[in-house]
Amino acid sequence: MIDKLADAYAEVKWRKALDATTPGLSNALTFRARAKDVTSALQILGDPVLREVVTKALGIPKQIAFQPLGAQEIAITSRRRIERLSDTKFVEAFAQRYLLAARAEADTNPVPDLITLATRRPGLVA
Repeated sequence: MIDKLADAYAEVKWRKALDATTPGLSNALTFRARAKDVTSALQILGDPVLREVVTKALGIPKQIAFQPLGAQEIAITSRRRIERLSDTKFVEAFAQRYLLAARAEADTNPVPDLITLATRRPGLVA
């Protein structure tokens, strides 16, 4: 049991390190591993990682979660055929598309530097 916990902890740390250097990389790797088993949009919607990768790669906003489940399914299936997830070349290209979208999102929300943070707080900078 201790070995399992240690392995799981090490994997979480490794995945966080991946995401720190390349936003979304751990999700992309998980998507590549699981995509071949997906046979329906419901499987995508029911898995947080698959949902994140597919919706971000397709440009579907997160607010889609407020729509009825049927509308969410249509939003996915109208943009891509689920059967294509069995094609490894397609899955690889789709994962790359997700990584580009994740990188673009990370670039639009840059981490502010110390001077920017200090100027936001009155009284810290004269």
